[in-house]
Amino acid sequence: MDISFKQYGIIRTYTLQEFLCTLRAFAYQPLPRGDRVGVITYSGANGVMASDEIYEAGLKLAEFKEETLRRIKNIMPEWQPVHNPADLWVALGIGRNKKVYEESMNAVLEDENVDTLLCLLLGLPNSDASEIRDVFANAMRIHPQKPIFVAIIGGRVKERWIDELEGLNLPIFSDTSLAVKALKAMQVYHTIRDHETLSPLWNP
Repeated sequence: MDISFKQYGIIRTYTLQEFLCTLRAFAYQPLPRGDRVGVITYSGANGVMASDEIYEAGLKLAEFKEETLRRIKNIMPEWQPVHNPADLWVALGIGRNKKVYEESMNAVLEDENVDTLLCLLLGLPNSDASEIRDVFANAMRIHPQKPIFVAIIGGRVKERWIDELEGLNLPIFSDTSLAVKALKAMQVYHTIRDHETLSPLWNP
């Protein structure tokens, strides 16, 4: 069946949750132009998991340009190294959370080496930002050509953020695995649509 689906350009999902998340991603975001993913995370563990899942899905971690690294380093302590995934947890909690979110997202989205931004949020009081809706609304407005995927874990802050982000046409996922699977589906579809000729099994 997988071979048949591939020949006809059909994207397959394996659970109802994966199906709905993939539909939401296609409906809300532009297709990625390539397979290079820039990851911003506020949880080191989630960043590691996302990296593994990106690799296993056949996608790539983008190689950030020097300008991108410089911009992110400007909002980080000097001792904290910056790479992809960019773990920004240590930059939060000192009254400038909105700036950290905005600066890091814009730096990655403006990087020519990045096709998609995967943002892994940790909804805890220390990471809270009352302007979270404005942060993502502005990022989508300034960078309409690049898809943004968001996975949020946490408690009460997470639930409030989800409510505040409602209506932005932003795909929000409960874990990194679902986000990466939906992203992979979009990347495969883009490849099929623009670069491959489908070979049907039979001619009616």
